[in-house]
Amino acid sequence: MSDNDGNLVVTSFCVMIGLAITFTIRFLARKITSR
Repeated sequence: MSDNDGNLVVTSFCVMIGLAITFTIRFLARKITSR
């Protein structure tokens, strides 16, 4: 159970980081495109 919980936390953390990076890239892309 301990390993499963750890993997779940790591997976959720990675997903959150991935979404944050994607959002940042989209924001920068729009900002650059606006210019």
